[in-house]
Amino acid sequence: MNPESGWEKGNVENKVGYLRRNELVPVSEFPSLPEENRLLLDRCDQDMQREHYDDHTGKIIQELFETDPEALLPLPCVPFDTALYTSAVTDKYGKFTLDNGKHRYSASPAFCETTVMLRLTSSTVTVMDSDMHEIVTHKRLYGGEHERMDWIPYLKYIARKPRSLRNR
Repeated sequence: MNPESGWEKGNVENKVGYLRRNELVPVSEFPSLPEENRLLLDRCDQDMQREHYDDHTGKIIQELFETDPEALLPLPCVPFDTALYTSAVTDKYGKFTLDNGKHRYSASPAFCETTVMLRLTSSTVTVMDSDMHEIVTHKRLYGGEHERMDWIPYLKYIARKPRSLRNR
């Protein structure tokens, strides 16, 4: 599937529209989001008791839904890794940037002015050496956060040169 290409997924988009029109309009006020979610799930379960619009056998959606797993293939035994693997060059302080320079991360002073390997997920940035051994893992930065620093690899260097902390 291509992201942000709704015209390619018309059937799914129509189902979203059906749910919105039939369950979310008019917009209601509710005191508790978890309770409203529970009620919405109950209404969706009730909706599965109607006849499917495209099935000429008269079966209800629930019956068709229960037969679907028979057509599925088994899941692979090896998990699918959705991470992006890439590399970055660190500066003289052992730091590098992502997202066109918007977000800055630390690697380690032992990896100054060198290429490090990166494993990027939606929530983490894992910095690795050339043999793919982990150096440090950071929480991924988004929005206005600009820098993520892990001080542990730098403590030995700061202990020898305490004034270097000013240049972090």
